[in-house]
Order: sequence, then structure tokens, then C-alpha cells
Amino acid sequence: MKKSIMTSQKLFISMILIVALFWATTPVDAGAFDPIINNLFIDQATISKGYTITSMDQVFRVGLTPDVLNSPTEVVTKQLSREMFDFPEGFESLSDVYEFDVKNKEYFNDEKPVWVTMRTFRPETQKKRIYFWNGVDAVWQELPSASAGDAIVKAAFHLPYARLVVLTRTDSTGKMEFGQASWYAYKDCDCAASPDYPKGSLLKVTNLDNDKSIIVRVNDFGPERNIFPERVIDLDKVAFSQIGSTRMGILPNVRVELEKLAE
Repeated sequence: MKKSIMTSQKLFISMILIVALFWATTPVDAGAFDPIINNLFIDQATISKGYTITSMDQVFRVGLTPDVLNSPTEVVTKQLSREMFDFPEGFESLSDVYEFDVKNKEYFNDEKPVWVTMRTFRPETQKKRIYFWNGVDAVWQELPSASAGDAIVKAAFHLPYARLVVLTRTDSTGKMEFGQASWYAYKDCDCAASPDYPKGSLLKVTNLDNDKSIIVRVNDFGPERNIFPERVIDLDKVAFSQIGSTRMGILPNVRVELEKLAE
């Protein structure tokens, strides 16, 4: 997962560095909510071994990799109420908004990543991702990130400053990511029916109870979400048997990740 995130992240570096120079805030009534601020001075010994900064509410964690800073400096994290911000139509925030800020930007080594982990207000089976505030275009923009559970999302970035939030879609285009997997006997192949992705798409399905995974190709639609709201995918018997016993009938705890979207 880290390699996938890192590869995608590299594509964002140039754009993100530009954003970092021109960050701005969304229109809010700043006086309505008081941010929770945490100031830390990172000394040379800490720089060398790396350090994880945790927000006061234990929800937001920033992992400073060793030598991501060139010299000792102050690092500030802030927790801002989500009520202060407007988010895109059709999206819901699953966390407060958090900031990470290296005070001396020239001490930041953008060749090394900063890892961020954010816990959501509630478990969420729908796809959820970390978004950063792009001050140039004045939009919340998706950061390459991945769910590490139904209540945790992780990402890496190469910025001395970022304003971040976890968002999920609330409209009909939202895709389920966690749930149950059922099986059917049809083609005897590594294939599946999905209500979220078009035929021909490749999906990685992981049984979170034993950590076994399989890549399947979508060849049908289903299961019907209005009839089986907890089912995320319907696997062919051959595919199902590679990550669990068909005698179970249902795998109760699987994750579905998009590998390649059909053109």
C-alpha cells in the first residue's frame, strides 16, 4: 500500500509545492471557533530518529521520517472545527480539519515523505479519502490516500504545510469500500459482480479476517444495494475460495480497492 501511495504522491509533488507557496483559508467566521494548537520544538536528536506528532484528541497523527527536517525548528499542529468550513456539494466531513506547519520552511526536506494518519468520527463503509485545501484554486482536492480500516485513512505528502480533512461522498456516486462478500457459481474465474464499478474493472478484494487478497475482474452487476445494503461485492466461487471457505457463505469483513478502472 505504501508503494502505491508513494507512486501516486510523486505525481502531485510539483503541484503541491506550488500550492504550498500560496495556501489560503476558506471563508469562515474565524472568531466562532477556537483552534486547538500544539507547538513542538523538534531538536536535532529527534530529527535524526524521526518522530510522530499526535493531536490533542488523538485523531490526527503526523509521522516525521528521519531527516525530513534539515535543522531544528518549531512544528505546529492545529485542530479546527469542521463547522468552520464549506465542503464540496455531495461530500460530508468525517473529521475535523487539521493543520501541519513547519515554521522554518527552508528546513524542510521535500525529498522525504511526511506520513499522516487520520481517524474518522465514526466507522464508514463508504469510500473515504484525505483532502487538502488547495489555496490556489480555492478547492478541497483529494490527496492520494488509502483506508487502513473503516475508521482510519492514511496518506503521505511532501509539504512543510498542509490543511487536511477526511471526506466521503453522500450522493449516489459514493462507492462502498468495506462490507460483506458473497459468492456465486457461474464462470469459475477470478471475477466478480460489483454494484460500484463497471464491467472490465480490476478490483483487489481483501479478507480482513485472514489478510488474504485476490485481484478480480468485474463481469456483472450486483449485489443489489437496496436489498443487500451490507454487501460490497459478489465473488465467483473460484475467487471466493481463494480468500475464504465457501462453507461460510458470506465473508463478513472484506475491503474492495480499485486496481484499474475499465475504460
